[in-house]
Amino acid sequence: MIEHEIMAFGRRLGFERLELDGQGRVQLDISGLGSFSLEMEEGKPSRTLLMHLRAPVDTHDPSHIRKLLMRCNYRHNPPFPLSAGVFRGNAIVMSRMPEDSVTASGIENTLRFLADCLQAS
Repeated sequence: MIEHEIMAFGRRLGFERLELDGQGRVQLDISGLGSFSLEMEEGKPSRTLLMHLRAPVDTHDPSHIRKLLMRCNYRHNPPFPLSAGVFRGNAIVMSRMPEDSVTASGIENTLRFLADCLQAS
């Protein structure tokens, strides 16, 4: 199911075949946006698709980091679960989707949401 939806998402982006590697991951470097990764998290009773977007951030300006972390506050009621952090000069935003909820359009909408979070910070 998830594999089929990832392939459909890839076709939306113009890839003939987009699939997870042997470790359950795939990464796309998108010009002007950052590095978008999909990762399968095995769990019980079902699997979860992790989606994260990474882009460089000015770590010398704490206002960027503060804005990014504020987006994760439950009071903002984000449309998708959201986690964020900074590591080695990169801002990273992540969301997750249970296996039974994964669709190609859901992955695309999550990517747009994560991109908006990074651009707003």
